[in-house]
Amino acid sequence: MKSLDDDVEPKEIPTSPSSTNLKFDSLLELRRILRPDNFESLVYHVTVGNQVVVRGDVSTLVKSILDLLKELVPPTCVTMMPFESTYQESYKCNFLGLSAAAEIPTHVDRNTYVLLDMRYDNDGDLIGNGNLNYEQQLGKFLFFS
Repeated sequence: MKSLDDDVEPKEIPTSPSSTNLKFDSLLELRRILRPDNFESLVYHVTVGNQVVVRGDVSTLVKSILDLLKELVPPTCVTMMPFESTYQESYKCNFLGLSAAAEIPTHVDRNTYVLLDMRYDNDGDLIGNGNLNYEQQLGKFLFFS
């Protein structure tokens, strides 16, 4: 039997966090990278109205994730800031993209947001940038918490 994940086309491997063509095209692709349990938890946070924070240096990737997730709720329930350098409170936006250097203040209740973090190695390459396919590459630098 064919899996839903089988419909996601492989992409070319990104070479650095500054890659401008790096983005997610479907929720299925995001689900495959995050793994089903993490994806379901992320969808839960979206649907109950918690703030969704995606943090990383690739603005196109951050924005593409937020664009996909915002489709899960009615448009009138979406307030998005796609790529900010500082944290914005949840009353200002429920979908927030942050640069990798941005910190979430300690006063923010951990139960009111979900964080999807992207990491890079010291050379600015995506972690694990060896002989991995696109999905393996993305899976090496997306961390869910």
